[in-house]
Amino acid sequence: MKVWLERLQRRLKPTRGPVGHGVIICGIEAVHYRLQQQLVASSGLRLEALVSDAPWQHATRIAGVRVFYPSEIPALIERTGARALIYCREADLTMFDTASRRSLDHQPVQLIALDPDRVADPAAWLADLLAGKESKGTSQ
Repeated sequence: MKVWLERLQRRLKPTRGPVGHGVIICGIEAVHYRLQQQLVASSGLRLEALVSDAPWQHATRIAGVRVFYPSEIPALIERTGARALIYCREADLTMFDTASRRSLDHQPVQLIALDPDRVADPAAWLADLLAGKESKGTSQ
């Protein structure tokens, strides 16, 4: 019984995650994985989630980051305070239905196009953008 209570306390105890700007990546293809690896190495960014509409990927983890459905993202942004929703290709945004897109428009999150193949250091570029040091726009 004691072991069970200790496990429950560890699960319920709020843990402080890494300090930095929270970001979410839309997609789980190879280009998104490359971006994920580059962002994870950055100390100024906190990767909150990956987004996929594929049912067989839901609630799995890719390199330690959980995969969520697009409809879950507005609530996740509220819960985590994520500041950026990153997409690599315009097609990445088509996974969001109309209601989710409308909800995202009312969230304090930036939609940012970031192609890791076109930016020398995507993590630094994104950290500067979120810190207000880089002009808003896309990396493409």
